[in-house]
Amino acid sequence: MERRVAALFSALGALAIGHFAAMAIVLLPFAILTMLAHLSREIQIAAALLVIVFGLFLLIRRRHPRALARIRPTQLALWSFAIAIAHGAGLMLVIGLSTEAVIFFFSAFEPPHEDVDWSLVYPELAGMHDEDASSRKKEKNEHTAD
Repeated sequence: MERRVAALFSALGALAIGHFAAMAIVLLPFAILTMLAHLSREIQIAAALLVIVFGLFLLIRRRHPRALARIRPTQLALWSFAIAIAHGAGLMLVIGLSTEAVIFFFSAFEPPHEDVDWSLVYPELAGMHDEDASSRKKEKNEHTAD
């Protein structure tokens, strides 16, 4: 170890740069997402204009775009099959649908939820009641009280 003041400051500078780079890598995506959230309306308008302009361009120029490959239906079916089985897509589909089936099975045995009085949370809803629902609730309360 060097016992010089200059070596200490150069080590501290290197540590500071490393910490700054690590923080920038972590915080930069959040800063970009925040910026995109603030500019979401402008981005939507720009994307809509881009789609409209591209649609008008294709309407005026009646040729098929050369960027899109013209392939035979058999090749398209083979490509679709290859993509569908790639990286365990079938296995993920089986696991996902099985999980969904198990959740639906257990949710069938849940007791029905009571109607919530939303006027407690949103006072502006106080006068808007469904008469049938309130009469059913009163009947239910009368039967449980007996």
